[in-house]
Amino acid sequence: MVKQYKIDKVNEIKQKLQEAEGFYLADYTGLTVAEFQELRRKLREAESKIVVTKNTMAAIALKDLGKEAAIKHLEGPNAIVYAYGDSVQALKTVIEFFKEVKKGKVKVGEIDGQIVEGEALEAIAKLPSKKELQAMVVGGLNSLLFRLVYALNWPIYSFVNVLEQIRKEKEEA
Repeated sequence: MVKQYKIDKVNEIKQKLQEAEGFYLADYTGLTVAEFQELRRKLREAESKIVVTKNTMAAIALKDLGKEAAIKHLEGPNAIVYAYGDSVQALKTVIEFFKEVKKGKVKVGEIDGQIVEGEALEAIAKLPSKKELQAMVVGGLNSLLFRLVYALNWPIYSFVNVLEQIRKEKEEA
C-alpha cells in the first residue's frame, strides 16, 4: 500500500515541474553542505531553486508529465533544479558553480519544452542570456534608427550647405 506522504511528494514534484520554465537534473556528488548551500543561494538569485529528490518519486512525476526521456538519468544522487525565471540563466549558474568547485554535473534538462542532454547543455550555457540578447536587439535597432535619421536629414543638410555657399558667394561679390 502506497503511503499518502509519498503520493503528496510526487504531486508536489509534478506541481513544481509544471510551474517552472524549465528543469535540470544535477548530480551533486561530492558537494559539501556549505557548497550546496552556496549553490542554493546563487540559484535563488537566478530565480531558481534546487531540491534533493528521491529518484523513484521524481521518475513517477516525470512519467506522469510525459517527460520520460529524462527518467533514464535518474541514477545516483540527484537534485532537481527548477528554473522559474530565465531557464538558461539557471543552467549557467549551475554549470559555472560545478566548474568552480570541480564537483557535480548537470545530466539532463528541459528548456522550452524540449529535453536536452549532455554536451548540448554545455553549448546552451555558453550562449548569451535572454537579457543580453534583448540588449543586443535594442542596440541594433537603435543603430538602425540613428542611420535612418541621418539618411533622412542628409538631403536637408546638403540643401542648407548649398544655400550657405551661394550666400557666401553673393557676399563676396
